[in-house]
Amino acid sequence: MTGATDASADDVTEAEDTPEAPDGEDTPDTSVPLSPRSLVIALDGVRPDAMAQAATPTLDALIGGTLWPGYHGAYTPTAQNLTDADTVSGPNHAAIMTGATGSQHGVTGNHDVWMGDFDTYPHYLSLLETADPDTSTACLFTWFTDAEIPSGADFIKNASDQDNVDARADVLATDVDAVFLFLDDPDHAGHSHGFEPGVGPYLEELASVDAQIGTLLATIAARPTFAQESWQIVITSDHGGYHGGHGGGSAPEHTIPFLVAGRDVLQGRLPSGTRIFDVTPTVLDHMGVPIPELLTGSVRGDTVTAPDVADLTEGLAVYYRFDGDLSDSSGAELHATIGANADVAPTVMAGGGKFGGHLKVDDPGGDGASYVSLGTPPALDMGADQPFSVTLWFRSHGTQGGDPVIVGNKDWDSGFNAGWVMLANEGGDNSFGANFGSGADARVDLEDIDYTDTQWWFLGVTYDPEGLALMVAGDAGGVMRWMALETAALDSLVSTYPLNIGQDGTGAYPHNLAADLDDLAIWRRALSMDELNVLYSDGVGAPVVP
Repeated sequence: MTGATDASADDVTEAEDTPEAPDGEDTPDTSVPLSPRSLVIALDGVRPDAMAQAATPTLDALIGGTLWPGYHGAYTPTAQNLTDADTVSGPNHAAIMTGATGSQHGVTGNHDVWMGDFDTYPHYLSLLETADPDTSTACLFTWFTDAEIPSGADFIKNASDQDNVDARADVLATDVDAVFLFLDDPDHAGHSHGFEPGVGPYLEELASVDAQIGTLLATIAARPTFAQESWQIVITSDHGGYHGGHGGGSAPEHTIPFLVAGRDVLQGRLPSGTRIFDVTPTVLDHMGVPIPELLTGSVRGDTVTAPDVADLTEGLAVYYRFDGDLSDSSGAELHATIGANADVAPTVMAGGGKFGGHLKVDDPGGDGASYVSLGTPPALDMGADQPFSVTLWFRSHGTQGGDPVIVGNKDWDSGFNAGWVMLANEGGDNSFGANFGSGADARVDLEDIDYTDTQWWFLGVTYDPEGLALMVAGDAGGVMRWMALETAALDSLVSTYPLNIGQDGTGAYPHNLAADLDDLAIWRRALSMDELNVLYSDGVGAPVVP
C-alpha cells in the first residue's frame, strides 16, 4: 500500500496505472436496474501487514473507495481463515468457494480436497448456474487441485498466474456475469524469502499482483456496458505465513485480508468477525441468489465502522509516563511500586526514553528478578466479558533469554493458567507474543513478531471477548506488523495475581526481562486499529496524553 521495500521501479510504475471508469460513464442510468456482476480473487499466502507495506495503488483505491465513481470499499486487515483445518490452501480454498467451514466441507489439507462434501456444499459458481443456467461463469486457477472442487463454470482454465490474468482479461471483455480467479505467486515468494512485511522480494511480488489486478479492473471499466452494471469485487487470501512457512496454528498464519468493493457496499472497516467463508454468502446475496441455510458465513459489505479515533483518555485505567517516578498519570492514582519479590530494584530514568524518561528493568548479574507491580486494583481486573488494551514502547537489552514477561498478571508456568501476559521472547531469539488463558483448558497465543534490540518498538495488545485478540508491533522505520486470533474459546481471564511489569503475576518466573519501557497505558476497552496507528505514528510515536 505505501512504502514498498526494495521494489523495482518497473514494478512500482506498472502498479501505479490505476484503472479509471470510461469518460461519460461515471453516473449510471438509475432508471434501469443495474445488472449485478461478480469478481472474486483469492490470493495465496498474503499477510495483510505485508500488503500494507507493498506498493499496491489498485488495492488502495478499492479499499479507499476511490477506484471508480460510485464504488466503495469495505475492508479488514484482521480477517481470519479456518480454525478447524490446517492453514494451507486446500481447506481454505474450499471455504472460499463453498462458504462452508472445514468441519462442514470435510477438507483437512491439500491431500484430500477431492474427498470434500461438495454435493452438500457446492461451489458458489455452481449455485449461480443452478439458479439461472443462462448465467455466464468462469473459473481460473493456478493450482490444479482447485479442479477437484466442481465449479460447473462455463469456462475453466488452469494455468500460470499471468496466463490466467490474460485469459481473465479476455473473459471480462465478454458478457460474463461471475468470475473466480486464484493467484498463486505471493505464496512462492513467501516460501522462498519470507512472509514478513520487511522482506523485499515478497513485497515486490505483492506489487506485481496489484498490477495484475489493475489490468483486470481496467478491462472491466472498458466494458461498453460498464455504466449499466454493478460489479462486486471480493479479494481475500487463503492464509498468511511466518518466516518461510505456513500450515500451523499461529496468528500470522490465520490473519488474512478481506475486501469487498462495489456500488452497494458501505465505505469503512468490516467487523472483526469477518471470516474466510463469508465470500460465498457475500457473492450470492449480491447476485440475488438465495443463501443455503447450511452455510455458516455472513454477508459482508453492508455493515462497517467508520475510521475510529476517540479521545484516548476514554476508558483509560492507568498511564505511566516513567518520567523520573512510578506515578500514574491517568488521574486514578494507581501508582506502581517495586515488586515484592524483586532482587534488584528497577531504575526510573529521568531521560533517554521514547518521550522523556523511561523504566529500566534489568539485573546485570542475570539471576535476580527486577520488576515493578501495579497490584490488584479493581480497575485492572479484566473479567470474562471485559475488553481491554495495553500499549507501551519497548527497547530490549540485547537478546532475551527464555520467554520473559513484559507485563502480565498470570502464573506463566502454564499458558492455560488464568490471566494474560505480553512476552519478549515467545518464539526464540527476540520475538514478541502474548498469551491469554481461561484457567481451564483454553488458551489463545499470539506469536510471533520478530524484533531487533537496537531501537524503540511500539507494542499494542487489544482483547475483545466477543471478537479478536490483536497484537501490533511497529519499528522505528515506520513498518507496522500485526496478528490476530479469535477469543471465542476463552470464558474468563480473571487472575488472583497482581499485574506486574518485568515479571509474571507470581514475581518468581525464572526468566527475567532485560529492557527499557516507556509510556505504558491500559484501557478498559479495545482500541481500534486507527487509534493504535495514532499512537504509533509511523515510528515517531505520540504519548497517550500529550
